[in-house]
Amino acid sequence: MSLQRHKLLCGKEDKITYDEIPESYSFLGSKNRFVTCDELHCSNCALRHFQCFCVLFYKGLWMYTPLNILPGLLMKRQKLFKNKATFRKFYIKSLNNSLRSAGFLSIYVTIFASTICLLRNMLKQDHWIFSNIGGFICAWSILLEHRARRPELVIYCIPRTIEIIWQGVKKRDILKPIKYFEVAIFCLAMGIMMSFYQFNNLKVQNKLTNTIIKLLFGKKNKLILY
Repeated sequence: MSLQRHKLLCGKEDKITYDEIPESYSFLGSKNRFVTCDELHCSNCALRHFQCFCVLFYKGLWMYTPLNILPGLLMKRQKLFKNKATFRKFYIKSLNNSLRSAGFLSIYVTIFASTICLLRNMLKQDHWIFSNIGGFICAWSILLEHRARRPELVIYCIPRTIEIIWQGVKKRDILKPIKYFEVAIFCLAMGIMMSFYQFNNLKVQNKLTNTIIKLLFGKKNKLILY
C-alpha cells in the first residue's frame, strides 16, 4: 500500500507522517509482522464495513435507478402515460428493482470484505484462500436479485472469471500468450450469442438487449446466413 493511499483511507491526508505508518507496509520494508485490520482500515472492522455498505448502496441506487427507468420511458413512453395506474405500476416496479440491485451490490461487497477480515483476525495471518472463501459466500447474495436478472449476472461473471484464470496462468508462465487469441474468442462468443438469438434456443437477453440487437442485426429469422 502506498503512503498516499493510506492517507486517503485514514482521512489524514495533510497530517499523517511516515512515523505513523506500520513498518510492515511494503514501501517501508519488513513484512514479517502481521498487519491488523485496525491498521489497514484505520477503524473498527464492523464500522468500516457498515460505512462501505452505506456508500455502495447509495451509489448503487444512483447507478441502477436510471438503468431501470430510462429504457421503459424511451421504449414504452406512450403506453406508460396513457393512465396513472400504468405509470404508477411501472414506477414502483423500477424502484423495487433498483433497491434489489443496489442491495445485491452492497451486500455482495460487504460480505466479501468482512469474510476476509474475520478470517484474518481469527487466524492472525494472510492467505490467498481467504478471498476464495469470501467469494464463495458472497456469491449467494445473487438470490437477492430478481430471478430474470440472475442469468445476465452469471453471463457477465463467467468472462471475468475466465480472464482472472487466464491472467494467473500467463503470470506464472504456464501458457504463452497467443497472438490475436482475444479476437478469436470474441468472434466465437459473438457467434454463439447470435446463434442463440437467431434460433431462440436460450432466452437470456432482456428487452433492451433485444432492441439493440434488432437495430444492429435485424429481426429474428430474417438474418442472412451465408
